[in-house]
Amino acid sequence: MSFIGFPSKLLENAVNEFASLPGIGRKTAFRLVMNLLRRDSEEVRRFGESLIKLHEEIHYCKSVITSLILRYAISVMIKPATKL
Repeated sequence: MSFIGFPSKLLENAVNEFASLPGIGRKTAFRLVMNLLRRDSEEVRRFGESLIKLHEEIHYCKSVITSLILRYAISVMIKPATKL
């Protein structure tokens, strides 16, 4: 699938936004955008609103994530070995 140009600037902008996410290339971004275009307007509105609400109400905190990962790793390391 070649992405030389899009027939619509709106389509191109949407693909570029999805492609800016980690792990999402332009082909996948295009497929996601096309899927959204096939969906009911209400579904797309809810999807968009859920992303906005997520971003407004939940904040990424690297120190909390790191703390949770370290606590889990330590709990795994200090568990007594089980006999087979």
